[in-house]
Amino acid sequence: MGKYLEHIKMDAFGAFSNRLIGPFGPGMNVVFGRNEAGKTTFAQFVGGVLFGWEEARGQRNTYKPDNAERAGTLFFAKEDGSEASQASRRPRMRSPISRISSTMDAPVYT
Repeated sequence: MGKYLEHIKMDAFGAFSNRLIGPFGPGMNVVFGRNEAGKTTFAQFVGGVLFGWEEARGQRNTYKPDNAERAGTLFFAKEDGSEASQASRRPRMRSPISRISSTMDAPVYT
């Protein structure tokens, strides 16, 4: 049985704080919304938790909150209902990807 992303807790990321997103189910999930709703922010958050926050270079948006450090958690579930897991990213924390998947890396994600 495979793992899937069940829900997301954005503690602080870009304009979002204390935001719970989900639930998601196994298989394909579609995230949709109007322009500037946060779809790209959501995708950048997932990549940041798994592989590390991007640092600012020039005018690039790195989703740093005004008065906080970027932080949040991805909650995973197994399709058979057993053994839920999570991956968190806090300031100065190493990547949790090795605990989530042995086949995923940044190029595969992007």
